[in-house]
Amino acid sequence: MNTMIITEQDNCVIATIPPDLTQHDYLEMREYFNDHFFTKGKNKLVINCEAVSDLPSIAFGVFCSLTRDTRRLGGTFSLVHVGNALRKTMARTHIDKQLNIVNTLTDAMKDERV
Repeated sequence: MNTMIITEQDNCVIATIPPDLTQHDYLEMREYFNDHFFTKGKNKLVINCEAVSDLPSIAFGVFCSLTRDTRRLGGTFSLVHVGNALRKTMARTHIDKQLNIVNTLTDAMKDERV
């Protein structure tokens, strides 16, 4: 989790994931966001996937859990800058139906659906 770049903007937590996160890092991700942000009332989370071309399957499970967590808190979870190859994988596995995938950070920050 040390290599993930996290910024906050207008009550929105933006996490840029690097291509070298391990499965263990993804497993720790949910607890990390809960401990550091959700307990402090920050309930809008955006994961920037710009630097990754592929994700381990565990990442999709974690992203679905984070989606559920943010919704319970009245917030939103979005993936942004998802490459074409990764989008195709998500479409084949139908995970794209479970996750909010947007094209730009601006779109993610404007998202108000719960």
